[in-house]
Amino acid sequence: MQRKKITFHSMLIMIGLIPLIFTAMLLCIMSVSKIGNSLEQSTYERLKVAAEGLDWYYLRDIKNNGEVTYEHDYVDNLENQNIELTLFMGDTRYITSINDVESGERIEGTTADPKITEQVMGGNDYHAKNVMIGGTPFYVYYTPMVDDNDNVIGMAFAGEPVSVVNQAITSAILSMVIITIVLIVIFGIVIIVIASKIKKSIKEVSLKTTELSQGKLNVDITAKSSIEEIHRLIESALCLKDNLHTSITDVNLNTSNINKNCDEIASSLTTCNNAADDIAASVDELARGTITMTESVQNCTNSIEYIGNEITEITSLSIHANDNATEVRTVSDNAKHQLEQLMDANANTIRVSQNVVSGISEANASAERIKTAAEVIANIASETNLLALNASIEAARAGEAGAGFAVVASSIQSLANQSDASAQEIQNIIHDIISISENNVSLANNIKNAVDNEGNVLTHVNDSFDVVNNKIEVVADAISTITTKTDSLNHQKDTVLDEINTLSTISEENAASCEATNASMEELKANVECIHQQSMDTKEMTNKLTESVKQFKL
Repeated sequence: MQRKKITFHSMLIMIGLIPLIFTAMLLCIMSVSKIGNSLEQSTYERLKVAAEGLDWYYLRDIKNNGEVTYEHDYVDNLENQNIELTLFMGDTRYITSINDVESGERIEGTTADPKITEQVMGGNDYHAKNVMIGGTPFYVYYTPMVDDNDNVIGMAFAGEPVSVVNQAITSAILSMVIITIVLIVIFGIVIIVIASKIKKSIKEVSLKTTELSQGKLNVDITAKSSIEEIHRLIESALCLKDNLHTSITDVNLNTSNINKNCDEIASSLTTCNNAADDIAASVDELARGTITMTESVQNCTNSIEYIGNEITEITSLSIHANDNATEVRTVSDNAKHQLEQLMDANANTIRVSQNVVSGISEANASAERIKTAAEVIANIASETNLLALNASIEAARAGEAGAGFAVVASSIQSLANQSDASAQEIQNIIHDIISISENNVSLANNIKNAVDNEGNVLTHVNDSFDVVNNKIEVVADAISTITTKTDSLNHQKDTVLDEINTLSTISEENAASCEATNASMEELKANVECIHQQSMDTKEMTNKLTESVKQFKL
């Protein structure tokens, strides 16, 4: 069973009323809370003013008379406003307007709550609600009484029964609720009236649109609305009616022409189909010849590619051999260069060894000359010693007169002995030097002979390297010639292969063109058949369309 749907009229009313009721209730609740808080605060403010007035009134008596006059005129003057006043001396009620509920007497002489007394006597104000005094709950306000010496001597009290304040709050809340309900009712009526007007216009447009959907194009839409969107909806319905009328008229005029054209298309397509069959047969024959030529070209291409691969391998080997020859030649050049450096070093060694032999010979000759000089010095020392001996003999003969000459002769003899000893030592050293020098000369000659032999060997090796380099040059030239010939042959192979590839490409393109043409002809044939079928389907749909538009009454 299909669920009953909500009407547009009901939806409009709900859209208007639900937010209205919710907003009004929310504002009412917030206003009630605000009014309650405001009235409580106002109560405390009034009680504070009353307590401060009581304090000021009796402090004036204390300052003027030194004591408080016991009378009730002032504390009773606010009873018509439901405000009770009490004057405390210390923590005891001295004058009050509050009567006990049970006895009906003033509750003077009673004490205040110790917690309240402690706070107020400490110099602080105190206010609260639901404070029980004389059997009645009160909103209370206490303020300290201070004398000229700033001493707290008592308290001033003002209170209002909770029932009175609650009654005022209840009255204000009730007034707010009544106002809220009245506003909801007023705006609800306005919403319902507006929704009814909107419903009327939309309902008429809906009914007329339903008649249009049933094919009644001669309906008259007379609905009006001052709402812009609904006015546009009405205009759209009128435009739909006019467009449908025009479209159905055009359909009726063109369906007969479409039927006639479909018959002509069917006849033309039959002719095209026959021609396509003839073209397809010719293209098949051409495709078979092209395929045969393609196979021959492919075989030739395979052979040329095999030759090309062999040429490429030969080229690679010749390049590799050329690289090896170049590398060998480079190594040989480096070895020859190093050999030349070794030969230069050998020549330098020969020169040095010759200089060493020459130096050693010169040193040997110098040692011989030093030996000769040492022998001369030894002879001079011997003769000096002899002369010193003769001088000593002559000094002895002279006696005392020759004493000084004897001393000189003794010194000369001593020097002669020292010279003789030094000459002897020099001769020994020179003898050792000459022996070492002769040995060095022998060794230097041996070195010179070995270096000469090494130079001869290096010269022979250098000549061998020249022969090897010449052979390497010959081999490298031969490999270069082979590489050049191979490159030329490879170029010719590439040229032939390119021509064969071109021919193969043309053959493949011809085959592909034949296949594409054949496929196109098949597709053309299929399209012709499809168009023929579509033309028949179009004719059938035209007939159905003609039958369909007959239901529209122009």
